[in-house]
Amino acid sequence: MRRYAFLALSFSLLSSSALAQTIEHDLVNWSGAMVTVRFGESPWSMQVFAQSRMINGLSQFQTVVFLVYGLYRVVPSTSLGAGYIILTPINNRILDIFSFQVWHDFKVGKVPAVLRLRAESLAWHSLQDAFFDVIRSWRLRIRPEIALPVGGNYSWLINNEWFLTFEAPVWNQNRFQTGVRYRQSGIIVDVLYQNRVINRTPPLPVRVEHIILLNFFYTLML
Repeated sequence: MRRYAFLALSFSLLSSSALAQTIEHDLVNWSGAMVTVRFGESPWSMQVFAQSRMINGLSQFQTVVFLVYGLYRVVPSTSLGAGYIILTPINNRILDIFSFQVWHDFKVGKVPAVLRLRAESLAWHSLQDAFFDVIRSWRLRIRPEIALPVGGNYSWLINNEWFLTFEAPVWNQNRFQTGVRYRQSGIIVDVLYQNRVINRTPPLPVRVEHIILLNFFYTLML
C-alpha cells in the first residue's frame, strides 16, 4: 500500500504547478457516456462517446464533445486506435481533432493499471467558414492510470494526464482525476473529481477547473 500511496501522491503533485501568473478557478461538470462495440473474437472494435460540459459554477453550458474511435487489438494487453473528435461551438469556433492512440494494460503488483498515449491534430474553425482553419496545432497526451480495489465491484481510480504541444507553452494542460469506479460485466460507472490546469500564455491567467466528472461506459458484444 505504501507504493500505491506514493504513486497517488506523485500524480497529485504533478497536477499542481508553482506558476507566477494569476490563477482563476471555476467549478465545472462533465457528464459523458461511451458505448464500445466488440465484434466477437475479432481484434477490431469501435467506440462512440458524447459528453456535455457546464462551466461558471455549473451555471453555463459550454459545449458537447462527440468522439468516434476505431481500435485494433495488437496483443491482448495492447491496442492501437484512430478517431475523430468534435466540440460544438465555443466562443464562435468549432474545434475538431484527429486522434491516434496507443492503449496498454498492465499491473502494478496485483493492481490493474493502464497507460494511454494520444497524438492529436487540432483545428479551430470559424462558424462563418467551417472549412477555413483558423488555428491548427498538434499535441501529445500521456495518461497513466491505476484502479485500487476497495471491495466488491468498486475500486478507487487515480490517473494523471499531461498535455504537451509543439508551441509555447510546451506544457499546455494537466488533468488529475481521482474517485470511485463501479464495474460489472459490460458496465463501468465513474464518479470522479478532476483538477484541470490550463497553462495559458501570459497575460492570460492560468485556469484551474474543479470538475465533477460523471462517466458511464457500456460494452456491446456482437
